[in-house]
Amino acid sequence: MSTTDGTKVPRNSTALHWSRVGVMPSILANLRLVVTLTVLGGLAGLVVSAVQPERYVAEARLFLSSSSPFDGIGGSDYINDPDRYLMNQAELLGSEPVLAAAAERPGVGTDAQGLEEVLTIAPGRDVDLITVSAEGATGEQAAARANAVASAFRAFADDKVDAQTQRLLQFTPNALARRQVLRRAAAYGDGVAVLESATPPDESSTQTPMNVALGLLVGAALGAAAAAARGSRRPRTRTPAGGREPREPTPSRAATGEDRAGPLVGNNGWPQVEVASGRAPGSPS
Repeated sequence: MSTTDGTKVPRNSTALHWSRVGVMPSILANLRLVVTLTVLGGLAGLVVSAVQPERYVAEARLFLSSSSPFDGIGGSDYINDPDRYLMNQAELLGSEPVLAAAAERPGVGTDAQGLEEVLTIAPGRDVDLITVSAEGATGEQAAARANAVASAFRAFADDKVDAQTQRLLQFTPNALARRQVLRRAAAYGDGVAVLESATPPDESSTQTPMNVALGLLVGAALGAAAAAARGSRRPRTRTPAGGREPREPTPSRAATGEDRAGPLVGNNGWPQVEVASGRAPGSPS
């Protein structure tokens, strides 16, 4: 550290520095402001929840019967990867052909694009489960949408297996091999073992607690920022680095005309002080 004239100052010296105002003292000093903004944030969350339209969510669950794609002839070079197969089936559930077919079913009330916006498809932790969640303005509409997607997926998968079976039969002249292809197709089906249809939910999924919590958090953050801004605008005082008030500089003995032996005196015993006349007061002329 150095002064303006280039003189170095030790770190442990009592050089003056600007005192800083901490955040916590500012918050405590403006506690009423922080509490007010926090409460207002919570009220804003309640208002947002009140003006939001009610939404209902229904779930349908599909338990798959296989962990690999359909193989009509057996011995195909399919990679047996259950996790990958589950992800592929989940992607197929949300594909455009499936959603377009689901949108045509009764009770859905939207097209494929609108259905995609209110749909959530989640593979479960188990390797044979996929959950289809759909939102709706009513509980009945939400359930109809989830069930429509699940049913459209099953129909699409069944048609896919049938088409693959017909192609295999065209290139399989042997009667025994043809019967094996048909048996495999019948056993595989649409690849779904069980479908748990969605039921209309009794209560809406309005996220009032989350909105209120988010409002409280935002209000508290704004209050803390406002309190810190107020504290930073307060006038700062210059204090020594050690926290003590600076002492007034004492004049040196050379400046006052004194030395270690005391004040300078003349031959006559009077203190030698310079005045306008050049003589000490009371000295003989």
